Amino acid sequence: MGCQQAIAEQIVGKGGDYILAVKGNQKNLLKAIEQAFVEVVGGGEEIRYEYSEATEEGHDRIETRRCWLVPAAYISSAWASTQTLIMIESERVYKNKISKVNKYYISSLSSNVKKVMGAIRSHCSIENQLHWYLDIVFKEDSSRIRKDNGAENFGTLRRLALGLLKRETSLKKSIRLKRYRASMNNDYLMKVLLA
Repeated sequence: MGCQQAIAEQIVGKGGDYILAVKGNQKNLLKAIEQAFVEVVGGGEEIRYEYSEATEEGHDRIETRRCWLVPAAYISSAWASTQTLIMIESERVYKNKISKVNKYYISSLSSNVKKVMGAIRSHCSIENQLHWYLDIVFKEDSSRIRKDNGAENFGTLRRLALGLLKRETSLKKSIRLKRYRASMNNDYLMKVLLA
């Protein structure tokens, strides 16, 4: 959804840089990027690129992320200020099972593969934390609301409540306990709403 030319132009127009995930909604762009990386990783053509690798261990798994950064000149693109193509290969070893996933991106950043890896990783962790809170604390995945705009409206309310609970810092407890306290104590509820 976010990988749209108008969004890229708006970001660049405001003086920012972008890293946009390329998925199935941009089939021709995705196919061109995949082909560029087949040539880079396969080594069939002399293509200059940047490469970095990071490995993390924890929770009984080992995850290795490999990142290739290639100049965007290897594809024809009408995207605003696209400087580089990015491929992240994630290899996860969990309980002796290996899984690999490749993800592709376009970026207005010209180089610095470590900076690109860090930006992509931090975005993923923010997104994962948000979904964890919404699912575990607010049980969003278990919601049976389906009629009209109900699911979207309640989703907005959950995100609003989560933001308010995170902003209130006088009670040093988990989001779940803050939520419970706000439901049982009107004074604390007002403190959360006015934080």
